[in-house]
Amino acid sequence: MTINEPFSFCFLGYHIGVHAPGVESKYDQFKCGHHVILAHAKTFEMFRNLFHGQSGYKMGIVINYDFPEPLHPDDKDDVKSVEVDALQRIGWFADPLFFGDYPEELKLVTGKHLPRFTAAEQELLKSGANHPMSIYGLNTYGGRYVSAKQPHHKHDSDDHGDHDDHGDQDVDPLHPQERFFKDGKPIGDKFIGAWLYKVPEEMLLHLRWVNQRYQPHQIYITENGCPDPGHTQYAWTVDDSYRISFFRDYLAKVAEAVEEGIPVQGYVVWSLLDNFEWADGYSRRFGLTYVDFGTQKRTPKASALWWRKLNRKLGTEIPHNFSESTMAQLFK
Repeated sequence: MTINEPFSFCFLGYHIGVHAPGVESKYDQFKCGHHVILAHAKTFEMFRNLFHGQSGYKMGIVINYDFPEPLHPDDKDDVKSVEVDALQRIGWFADPLFFGDYPEELKLVTGKHLPRFTAAEQELLKSGANHPMSIYGLNTYGGRYVSAKQPHHKHDSDDHGDHDDHGDQDVDPLHPQERFFKDGKPIGDKFIGAWLYKVPEEMLLHLRWVNQRYQPHQIYITENGCPDPGHTQYAWTVDDSYRISFFRDYLAKVAEAVEEGIPVQGYVVWSLLDNFEWADGYSRRFGLTYVDFGTQKRTPKASALWWRKLNRKLGTEIPHNFSESTMAQLFK
């Protein structure tokens, strides 16, 4: 993989400013993304030239996204806002790589502030992502709602995400509004109030959307997992039945995707160890292994033992090529 989660470090680092380098800007995130896209394309070109004709070599970029549901499925504007949200976040990076240019839905809201690709750069981009050696890396975690209705004032989406129904509001599908609550209820089990709610169906929706729009040769789920929901004490986090449930339910949706013919070739857990999590530092524990950060002692959690049992059941020797039915059975 060349670059991991450009949305995270471009949007959060050069727009909102909560991640390094801490820049707060209205449009600098698009400059960041533009250079990331070109850097990946040039790196893939070198990789392709170096290993052309040799089997087993693959390369891709990792795009993170949590696929949403329309807040009101019977509202055409909310339904449209789902597609727009995906294009403005996934398409920001994937459209140039597969099609040579940014999606119109992004151009409409950025205008002159969105950088442009030269004709030569467009050809370079398209020659990479559509090459058989290219893979699509996908990081995904939780679910959310989006709505075309614009809030009248700022709210805390952590606990009051159902505020969109309060009074008359402007409607603008080009500016999707994120919600985690509807009618006072969260969209799923809460792991991180600001963004991670368990919604296994989003995995299937995500894979379907990527496959339909880009038709990548291969998809690898390069991150999926959950932290301890509000507790980091040793006894609580080591006996992590909630994490086992999370993996089982999400893997079931991966199996559905494979049965539909979506070319998922791999699934990677986030993460092997408790670690330093972006701006959250050591306060979030995503690992299958508990780490005492003072002594560095490692203790496998219940989820690690569950994965070990699953992998042993599958066998250590896994063939390189699967039929759709065999791959689906693997994920089940």
